Amino acid sequence: MAWTLCGLVTASVFVQLAVALANPGPSDTGPATSENLFLGLMLEVFAVVAALIVSRQPRNVIGWLLMCPAIASAIPAEAYVNSFTTAPAQPTPLLLLALWFAGWSWVLLIFPTLFILLLFPTGRPPSARWRWLIIVGLGMCAYFSVFAVFGAEFGPISGELEGAWTVPNPIGFIQEDAFPMLLWSILLGILTVACAASVVVRFRRATTVERAQLKWLLYACTAFATVYGLGIMRGGAGGDLPLDIALGILFPITLLTIPIAIAVAVLRYNLWEIDVIIRRTLVYGALTGTLALLYLLGVGLLGGLFRSLTGQGDQLAIVVTTLALAALFSPLRRRVQAGIDRRFYRNRYDAERTLSAFSGTVQDEMELEEVSQALLELVTDTVKPEHTSLWLRDVHEPAPDAS
Repeated sequence: MAWTLCGLVTASVFVQLAVALANPGPSDTGPATSENLFLGLMLEVFAVVAALIVSRQPRNVIGWLLMCPAIASAIPAEAYVNSFTTAPAQPTPLLLLALWFAGWSWVLLIFPTLFILLLFPTGRPPSARWRWLIIVGLGMCAYFSVFAVFGAEFGPISGELEGAWTVPNPIGFIQEDAFPMLLWSILLGILTVACAASVVVRFRRATTVERAQLKWLLYACTAFATVYGLGIMRGGAGGDLPLDIALGILFPITLLTIPIAIAVAVLRYNLWEIDVIIRRTLVYGALTGTLALLYLLGVGLLGGLFRSLTGQGDQLAIVVTTLALAALFSPLRRRVQAGIDRRFYRNRYDAERTLSAFSGTVQDEMELEEVSQALLELVTDTVKPEHTSLWLRDVHEPAPDAS
């Protein structure tokens, strides 16, 4: 069933892209076409990852939760509704069905995402006490569905035609202003915060494997949130500056890493490399930010100094600053890495310091008893065993029989 749904999503994506390319609208430009292609790629990734998880771990509900957004987005109900610029005199059953589905399908995007936070990676909440979040979420879905089915009027809810026209619902009797929007928003906010808190609780109680799985998800979400936050700070519009171009490239990449990270974590493929990835991301992210800040300060200060002396100093300031940063790259990287290890990887940092101190002891110490004692202290400090002992064989004695 999972691969069948994946095939249907794939077929829908190809059909929608073909229709969009064959019938471009007046507002369909190059960026709009790229956005459609990315949306199709994202749906395909979600569907394939969901099918992989379901086929490998059919009892894990994470796969089905990933399939829900793919199915909801693959059904072109919203595009069909937006093809009507005005309300038809006699709406067809197909249009009414599309309006009904477009009115509530967004819950298939919001609530599965929240449930993934609550149930990842095992498909179960952290404990039985967290099951009330599932009940609340499903109850909110059912409550909203009642208003969506029996609303008095249907109409476009997104895009340029939002609120432009409505048609009466043949079976509707609930007015739009009867929906308790304030209470709904408060409950949705509480549910979101609680699901995010469950990730923290699960991480603190998790075993080694589950903690590594959670690191994959948190790493992908943090990368996406960072890029998204920088884009919001930049105004959300594309520009010609290098930062704007980089954000435009990184946004779809980081968004696609979320389902990929979920697949890697749930299927446990190459699971333990996440610590190396996180460590290098912290090191080179901090290093890049530091170099960029030093570059801007260097060009600004040296440019002003050279202009006051020679009248033309921008190019010279850029050359001098670039050469200085190239010379500072290696020592600065070592300092940044040492600082991050000291802050986030304390055990590894202490072990490396212990090994370095032992190397100095071995080089300077000639007494065998002192070296043996230093070796035992090294093992105790790094491995933390309950008991240590050292056996040294006399070189003049024959080797013990292996049998």
